[in-house]
Amino acid sequence: MASVGSLKTLIGELWLLWLVEHEPGGTQWVQPDDQEAKEHVKERFSALVRAYPCVHRYFTGNRHDVTGGSILFQHMWMRFEGASLGNAQRKRVRNQMCSEVHEADKWPPGRLQEFA
Repeated sequence: MASVGSLKTLIGELWLLWLVEHEPGGTQWVQPDDQEAKEHVKERFSALVRAYPCVHRYFTGNRHDVTGGSILFQHMWMRFEGASLGNAQRKRVRNQMCSEVHEADKWPPGRLQEFA
């Protein structure tokens, strides 16, 4: 736990950017619900991808490769999803980041453990 505005989310985002170049593979960013996840990729993360040339070079630029909840790079995919049971139990995900875990009341009971 840490204070508001102490760069917790940014640290996770920078880790995801690092993964694109150094440890590519299926990656999932999990928020308490799908709406928060879609807002995150739209309002924050897609801008970071464009701002980092070492990551942006893997981005195809095809407008269909960035949807409400995912980004398709040339060599990997990255999904931004809510904590639904289906998102926890589908195909293998190499890299996973669960965000806003301190807001336990927003997460469905027991769901965070499904992502562990």
